[in-house]
Amino acid sequence: MPRSLRTHVIMDLRGYSRMLLNGGEAHASVLMRAYERVVRGALETKTFEIDHIADTFHLAFPTPTQAVVTTTAIADALLRHNGVEVGKKDFLGKT
Repeated sequence: MPRSLRTHVIMDLRGYSRMLLNGGEAHASVLMRAYERVVRGALETKTFEIDHIADTFHLAFPTPTQAVVTTTAIADALLRHNGVEVGKKDFLGKT
């Protein structure tokens, strides 16, 4: 069987440890559920999710294009979830 190439993406929530320390476990749990919902909602198939530990997702895609399209959709969905107009700010909140 031929080996196939995959594009791997490792992603996590920026500042999650600080959020956990400052806001407590209950607050972090609410954030995590929203994050999980957004990430999993953007995946075309559950097989793209290789692993999920704490705030870290390991995803694998058949093509680089699919990885970029999906992770961009995740980033846009997270911005919308946080009330940021997509296209107005970058991932660090800068205009």
